[in-house]
Amino acid sequence: MLRWYILLGVSLSLIFFYTVLSPKTSVRDKEYSVEYLCKFSLDDVISLRLTSPVVEAHFIRDDKMSWRAVSGLSAPNVEESLRVFLRTRIERKFLSVPGSDQDFGFEIPDLSVKLGFVGTGPSWEVHFGDRTPDGFGRFARIGDRRETLILPDYQRENLSYLLIK
Repeated sequence: MLRWYILLGVSLSLIFFYTVLSPKTSVRDKEYSVEYLCKFSLDDVISLRLTSPVVEAHFIRDDKMSWRAVSGLSAPNVEESLRVFLRTRIERKFLSVPGSDQDFGFEIPDLSVKLGFVGTGPSWEVHFGDRTPDGFGRFARIGDRRETLILPDYQRENLSYLLIK
């Protein structure tokens, strides 16, 4: 009988230690990794080309750091739209199987964004596909990679306003 009292005492003391004396951590204290779509800044970008199935727009930055339209569109808020796009957070990413382009809307992308950089660096391209089933995100793909991303839909809407004449 004495063994049971000792076992009960040890169990209660362990429970007391873990519930009362152990340091508390909250959800706010935990580190969550946030991954951004772009790893470069606005100063690195010198050209922006937007392509949809209906219209195409091309903008370049001149020496005065102001944006001008190469095509017939005029968009005074190119810099702000691009600044918002460069801070896009990736909501989710997964590998897609070959031949699944039609499932996500990448055969004919809803919107393609191509960025050119200062100097002779290579360009960088993102293709927006269909909306996610919940309607809040868009399937996206960087260049020809097989990795499919889910980005917030407002990022595509933000850039599509630059295509309005």
